[in-house]
Amino acid sequence: SAASGDLTLNHLTITGGRTVGNVEGSGGGISAAYGTVMLNGSTVSGNSTTGSNANGGGIFSFSSAVTLTGSTVSRNTAANNGGGIASVSGAVTLNSSTVSGNSTGPGGDGGGILAAYGPVTLTSSTVANNSSGRRGGGVFVFDTGNNPLLTIQNSIVAGNTAAFEAPDLRPDPGLAIDIDFSLIGDTTDSLVSAGLGTGNVLDVDPLLGPLADNGGPTLTLTHALLVGSPALDAGAAAVATDQRGFTRTVDFATIDNASGSNGSDIGAFELQPAQASLVVTTVEDLVDNTDPVTSLREAISFANSHAGSDTITFAPHVFTGGANSLIRLASGELQITESLTIDGSSATDVVISGDKLGNDTPVDGTFVTDVDASLAANAGLLDDNSRVINI
Repeated sequence: SAASGDLTLNHLTITGGRTVGNVEGSGGGISAAYGTVMLNGSTVSGNSTTGSNANGGGIFSFSSAVTLTGSTVSRNTAANNGGGIASVSGAVTLNSSTVSGNSTGPGGDGGGILAAYGPVTLTSSTVANNSSGRRGGGVFVFDTGNNPLLTIQNSIVAGNTAAFEAPDLRPDPGLAIDIDFSLIGDTTDSLVSAGLGTGNVLDVDPLLGPLADNGGPTLTLTHALLVGSPALDAGAAAVATDQRGFTRTVDFATIDNASGSNGSDIGAFELQPAQASLVVTTVEDLVDNTDPVTSLREAISFANSHAGSDTITFAPHVFTGGANSLIRLASGELQITESLTIDGSSATDVVISGDKLGNDTPVDGTFVTDVDASLAANAGLLDDNSRVINI
């Protein structure tokens, strides 16, 4: 708690704070007045306020500017307003940062962020999966007459919930909004529409992974963008790295850029070329180290590259059954040289087929090829790679 002066936190975690007072109990993790609060590569998580009028489960500021850079505010709770951050008469600025999983009490506004009488700026940031007991599940901005600017650039505000109105974003009705190349999951009561700004993606699921350590030199939690996310290559980031410290921009040739985009991703996370992985994220049988997905063949190659037992799994949001779960081996049999488990239980009905052309005849009720029938139907020809696995 700081009654005045400036506070800077570099690469620290603030957790386990809990206040019991009423208004004076605001700020479960950090409380500041008449100064600035700056977080760099830091985390505020698992803090709470319990007094009926106590605001800011993670951070509370009064007449203080709050700036997050490469930082995460997550899983904080406020009895009143501002589950993650509550600011009164001060600017709130997020740069390449994440606000996720915070919540307010039943009558609270601003599950992620509440700002009263001050501007809010989100740049290359993600505000997701927060909840409020009343309005503004993601961001709630309140002002009476001054109408400071709400700026959202290359950011995601999505997956938040509110009990009464504005699940993702609730600006003050008279607020000036500057929003470009951003994704708003649900624009209900947000004052954001298709005619506002440039390059925005509205009323869609951003396909975010869970809040997790997704690698990088900056040890803060982020939401990865899953394969097929509409935020991929749809942004216009003007910074050199994402929240984790990974290179930005990564412009994939296999993903069409949105109109006006520089090929960067929207939000705090920039998808990188596929790293060595044991999670299969495509049904395609390919080997391409420059694309953002991992094929079964690539996963097996990675498992073969080092000694010891490994387990390969399949991304459940990709392998959803039917054709979406059918891998046809276009490049020959799968060579396995080390101890390996291939586990399809996390996905739906994964099938690995040596029928690369899809023209062999299956036995009724199975995925097994009837060799005699296929030979007859295909003039004596089966695919050259009919064997599936070779150990």
